[in-house]
Order: sequence, then structure tokens, then C-alpha cells
Amino acid sequence: MNSEQLGVRQLLNQWVIDALINIKDHKIKRIDARRIPPLLVILIIVSVTITHEATYAGSFETNGFQFIGWPYAIAINLAIIIGEYFIQWKSSRIAAWATFIIATLGSGALNIAYIKPWEYSGFDAVFASIYSLLPTIIIVCLGLLSSRVGKIAKTQEARWERESDNEDQYECFCGEKFSKPIQLANHTKKHITELKQQPNIINGVNALVYFKQTYPNATYYPDMKKLNGWTDKINEQKDK
Repeated sequence: MNSEQLGVRQLLNQWVIDALINIKDHKIKRIDARRIPPLLVILIIVSVTITHEATYAGSFETNGFQFIGWPYAIAINLAIIIGEYFIQWKSSRIAAWATFIIATLGSGALNIAYIKPWEYSGFDAVFASIYSLLPTIIIVCLGLLSSRVGKIAKTQEARWERESDNEDQYECFCGEKFSKPIQLANHTKKHITELKQQPNIINGVNALVYFKQTYPNATYYPDMKKLNGWTDKINEQKDK
């Protein structure tokens, strides 16, 4: 292996390592499970309507180009969902409603054209019409429901994110982390107890030396004012 190949290999390895580190350090956002059921049912029903619409739309194309019906049908159904999503903002509401109504009517019309309920008679014609329109109606209703659920879920997800941001916010010099300052304060008492158990510690300098020997990997240590305060209290208790 020449030097150029070795250099490329090392670069690729470094990219992989960096990617793994970024994945490890990145906090994955927690998703509210209430979002999933409406979207799952929409996905299932859309697979039906898209098949109907794509087959019918593709029948207008020349031989070999019937596949064009698929992106056409997918775009129509996505337009329904996108229109419903942007209805919630005032600045985009008019355009969103227009997109939503036109895409819904188009989807329903193509499904009716595919089923051809007029070719049936009596109750069969009625139920053929229901069969052709029901998927589009359900997609519309579930899309609106999903938007409402999304607002509820967003509140809960924001709460989880705030809680996540507060986790391990307070860190002791020994490496332990806490989410609340009171937890860190209670933990600090354990270090004071450690100092009490060392007979030769009489001032802050002795305490700092002890902590550096006991916790050599610490990124910081308590300042001398705090250490002197701890040792003064310990000495007062010993004198009593």
C-alpha cells in the first residue's frame, strides 16, 4: 500500500471516528408516542389511494410512461398532508387551505374515476362510491387530527427537552454530575467528611494536596477560600 492510499485510509478512519463521537455526544430528541397512531393509519390508507390514483393517472400516458402516474399520485396525497400542516400558521393559511381543498378534491375524483361506481347499480353503486371516497376522507380527518395531536405532543416534547437540558448541569470536581444544586451541595458534604477522616489535614493547602492525590483526573478543584472554610469547620468541631 503506497503512501497516498494510506493517507486516504487514515482520513476515512478519522471521519468514521468523528461521526461516531458526534452520534455519541448528540442528544436524541424524545418523540411523544401520541404522534405515531394517526401517522401510521395515514400511511396505510395512503398506500391504497396512491395505488388507485397512480393506476388511473398512468392510464392516460403512452405505453412505457405509465409509471408517471406514481409520482403524480404521491404528490397529490403529500399536498393534502402539507396543506393541513401549514393551515395552523396565519401567514400561510390561505395558500394552505387552497392547496388542501384542491388536492383533496383531486384525490377523491381520481379514486372515484378508478372505482367507477356508476358502472354498478342499486346499493352496489352506493357502496362503490363510499369505497372510493372513504380513504380520502379518512386521510383528511386524520391529517387534521395529527396536527392537533402535534400541538399537544410539542408541549410534552418541549418539557422533556428542558428536563434533558437540566440533567447533569451541576458537576463536582470528582466527576459526579447532578441535575439540581441541592444535590451537589449534599454531595459536597461527603468530601468534607473525607477530610475529617484524614488526621494530617489542618488547612486548605493540605486539603488541596489530598484531593489532587485522591482525584488526579479532576478538571478543577475547589478554590482555596472554600477549602480553608471546610478545614476551619472541621478544626472547630475537633476542638469542641
